[in-house]
Amino acid sequence: MLLGGWISFWIHLISTNPFLFARIEAGLEAALAVCLVLGVFSNLTYIVGILLSLTIWSTAEGFGGPYVPGHSTDIGTALPYAILFATLFCISAGRYYGLDQWLTPRLGRLGFLATSPFKQSDR
Repeated sequence: MLLGGWISFWIHLISTNPFLFARIEAGLEAALAVCLVLGVFSNLTYIVGILLSLTIWSTAEGFGGPYVPGHSTDIGTALPYAILFATLFCISAGRYYGLDQWLTPRLGRLGFLATSPFKQSDR
């Protein structure tokens, strides 16, 4: 009942303007790709990636269902992506080779959006 209501809500919401949601989805995925490749705003990128992956998993993939004993054990692809983004966030992956090393000190109070640069003790 709860799962059906959740998916029905999203179907109703997206059916109002599917092209808008398709463009939003494509834009988010493109922005994530550019930020991952360049290593900019890594912390923000990982959080948005986790949220986007979990939203896809809980709506379009239906939490990986339907679960039928003996027929389906596939949880979908979005959940492993969410786990990957969480792992990248935990290990501060953007600070090693990304532009965050240069960007973080220049962001000032918004430096938390990027991965912190190396400290002298990290090298």
